[in-house]
This record gives sequence, structure tokens and C-alpha cells, in this order.
Amino acid sequence: MIQIINNGDNSYDIFNDELNLKITNELYDSIKEDNNYFITEKNGEFGIVSKSGIIYLNCEYQSISVCNNSDFIIYEKDTQFGILNTGGKSLKPICTSVFEVEHLNDDGSTTFIIEILYDHTMWNSLSGMHKELFASLIYIGHGLIEFRKINNSVSKKRIKQLHGLINSKGIILFAQNRTTINSFPDINRLVINSNFKFQIFDFQLNIIKDGFSYLSGFYSGASVAVKNNQCGLIDINGDWIPEYQNLDTDEKWWNYYYNPCENGFVPIKRNGLYGLVNYNKKLFLDPISINEIIFYNDGFTPITISNGLTGIMDKEFNWVIEPTLKDLYFPFEGYNDIKEYCTTTGFPFIYQSPDNLKFGLISCTGKWVCNPIYDNIYVNDYYDLPHSYLFYLKFDQDGKKGIINIRGEEIFKGIFDWNSNSKFDPFLYDESDFRLELNNNHLDSIIPEQDIFF
Repeated sequence: MIQIINNGDNSYDIFNDELNLKITNELYDSIKEDNNYFITEKNGEFGIVSKSGIIYLNCEYQSISVCNNSDFIIYEKDTQFGILNTGGKSLKPICTSVFEVEHLNDDGSTTFIIEILYDHTMWNSLSGMHKELFASLIYIGHGLIEFRKINNSVSKKRIKQLHGLINSKGIILFAQNRTTINSFPDINRLVINSNFKFQIFDFQLNIIKDGFSYLSGFYSGASVAVKNNQCGLIDINGDWIPEYQNLDTDEKWWNYYYNPCENGFVPIKRNGLYGLVNYNKKLFLDPISINEIIFYNDGFTPITISNGLTGIMDKEFNWVIEPTLKDLYFPFEGYNDIKEYCTTTGFPFIYQSPDNLKFGLISCTGKWVCNPIYDNIYVNDYYDLPHSYLFYLKFDQDGKKGIINIRGEEIFKGIFDWNSNSKFDPFLYDESDFRLELNNNHLDSIIPEQDIFF
């Protein structure tokens, strides 16, 4: 074993265990432990030393990472990647990218997916480079790799792409034109669609069930399926789930990518109404919603029932706020990276009272942030504003306009007009003349006399 010595001047030495012999003559800027190695850094470049004192790579590489199988080290030299095998055959830095397949082969070898320029292939620690090139290779688990390649048997006038599965030894197990493959390694299931004929396989390519004209894919242990014009939910064995074997045929709604529900839920639709199922947890929300169901604020979502009133449910399908509100929506859908703020800050929903038709704010947990006293509450449409401005909302009230923060506190109110970002001409005006400067819940500057961009 070796010892790392901090010299106290932002430099480090490597000594043997008895501290009487330096392993290298180098002084390092930093040394970090990674599995059975120390990754060394000097002048922004990296090297690697084993804990037994073997210097595998000097500090002359842009990046170094230790693989799951710690016999292998991926290193970068001049923007290209190589593989160092500490116990056998290595690969020089000729790759655009390297990905370690998480499957150890029966012969004890390890396989990597590599990219060279725009082509993909495999490199094996015993047999070396695979001779065949692919358009793409993606490891999907259980020793299977999904591939795409040009079908050379088709004439150039009708170029088609083969899509299939290959094992880590390079043996093609399945290949067809006009095919899509969805993999679910956690439940040992593949859904293969060939010319709109869907089949369910396990990862050993044993067929589980076929005859489907549509399968959405398995989420939460269930999939929406269509078979012989019947639509419903099936389990991972392809059998109908009794409670949900007669649903509306609406493939766009079932498509997980059109309506990405989180927390393991599968959307369902029956008699024109929407619901959710988490089959793994045996949680079922009967179809009562007339709107799309999308989770905000760490598992809370507005649910509109058939009479048009809206409430808030948590991820266990419990009503946090009973459906008594005329309208309720999350105000920050236009911000692409707002999700992080939702889960950490808990932005409120804007709601409308059915009694006086006024607007207020309510938290995702059901706490009333401010009473419904405003003619309208709405978010900025000026998406270039700093994120701190997300903590403020605009409102209209009795002919005046103003700003409240997300705690429902009024910042100011006056008579003026808002301008949208689309109407602002930066060549004619200085943006700072129209910008409201907000800090610590108050205005740092006097309200501009002109119309305000906010």
C-alpha cells in the first residue's frame, strides 16, 4: 500500500507504506481515490497510480475514469479515448467515445461499445476489435445490445435500416427492417414492433405473448394494449388486468412520451375521462379527470372532475384539496428548467373561486396562500428574466395592476400597462429603463413612468 502526503503548500507526494521511499519524483496538485487507484493531477492533466504503487499512467491525459470492472481504465488523449487493461490487451486512444457494457462474458472477458468517428462497434478484452460497423449500438441490459445498421441487401434506391439485437460476443440474435424495440430490463421484458405487430419477449428472446396491434410499453408493471379491437391494461405476461380491460382506444393519449406521468403511473382513459394506475403499488385512480394529468411540485397534481371543478391530489391519489375550485393551474409551464425549483421551493398554484370568480394562490400541499380577491393572477411572459423573478407574479385588481410574491404578499399596485417581451425593441430603448428591479420583496427603484416590461 502507499501513502499520500500533503506537503502543506498545495502539493502532494506519494510514498510507500513505510514513508521511506517516494513512489514518483512528481509533486501533484491533487490526488483523488477511485476504487483501487489514485487519480493524480498536475497542471490540469491526469494520471493514475494503483494503491500498491504501480504507475499506470503519468499526468499527461485530459481525463481518466475507472470502469465498474476495475481492471479497465478509460483515458482521454487529444480528445480521443482509449482503454487501459491493467491485466491484458488494451486499446490505444482512437475512439470518439467509449462505453463499458455492464455484462461480464462467460469467458471472463469484458466488452466495450466504442465509437470511431461516426461508426460504432465493439472491443473485447480477449478478441479485440469487432469487424462489423454499426450506425448505433446501445446496451440495454442482460447482455443484449440494440443496434441499427444499413441493410446492404436492399438496393440503393430503397435504403433501409436494420434494427435488432446483438450479444456482447458480437453475434446478431435478431434483425429486421421497419422495427422498433423498447426494453424494460428491470422486469426482463422487450416489446418489439414489426410493421405494427407488437410482441412481448424476455431478454433471452423467448416469446411471452403476441397478437397485439398496439403496446405503449411497461411502466409501473403495466402497459396499455390493443388486441382484436379491445383496449385495456395488461401485466408483464401479456394478460388483461381485470379491472382495466375495457378502455377507450386513444393511442396518442396512451403514448408515454406524449403524456409523461411520473412516479410510476400509467395513464388510462375510459368513457372520455382520464385516470391513473400504479399497478406495482396497486394504486388506482378511476377515470374522473377531464384534463391531462401532469405531476408538479414533487407529486402533487391538479385533477378536474366531470362537473368541471378542480382539486389537488398527491401521488397516493389522496385529495389534498377537494375538487371545489373553478380553475387551478401551475403558472410556470413555459420555463424549461423550472422542475428543480418546483421540487425544492414549492411554487403555488393559481386558482379561481367558483363563488366570486376571483383569483388567489394555493400551495401544492393545500395551504391557502392568499384569498381570491384579484381579477386575475398571471405569470411573466418575459422568459429572459433572471430566475429570481419567478418568485413574483402579476395581478389585476379593480382597474389597477401590481405584483405579489409567491407567499401572497403585495409588492406594489398602481395604474400602468404591462408590455410583453415581443413588443420590446432593444435598438430603440434601453431595457434597464423598463425593468423592475426586485430584491428582498420590495422595489429598489421607482416605478418607470413608461409601460413596464415584466
